[in-house]
Amino acid sequence: MTDHTNNTPLPETNSAKIRELNDRFRRFEVMGAHMATPSIMDMGPEAVQKIMTGVATFDGFTNDHDPFGEHDFGACRYDGQRIFWKIDYYNRDLSGGSENPANPQLTTRVMKVFLASEFWQFLASACFCQRVSPSSNRVGFFCCIGPILGPPRFAR
Repeated sequence: MTDHTNNTPLPETNSAKIRELNDRFRRFEVMGAHMATPSIMDMGPEAVQKIMTGVATFDGFTNDHDPFGEHDFGACRYDGQRIFWKIDYYNRDLSGGSENPANPQLTTRVMKVFLASEFWQFLASACFCQRVSPSSNRVGFFCCIGPILGPPRFAR
């Protein structure tokens, strides 16, 4: 693959390792941050737990929405609504992208869960990732799922 902005080869990725880490992260076996929009959080604790179970057990990956085989995006349904989730890879202090998403020592995974109807808001907020403030429990447009599923899951 080539970065056509400056014609330099992109670094090789290890899709199998990234996929394995993402699958484990979705099942809460790998640490990271799990975030949701206020619309998801407002559905209540039982709904959030059922949605996250749907995310954890999702296995409908296709080339259409998973072209690199990393299992970093998917969709499920809850109460008639389509729910999207997306995993992004940040460096350890969440100040930029990870140099190597296949290396958990260099990467903090952040999953954002949102209604399909919120997709454009997701895109607008996807460029911003900051630590969750203990007082506000929010990162931009997203809320930490921690109050329902346990403490914020930032990797250390």
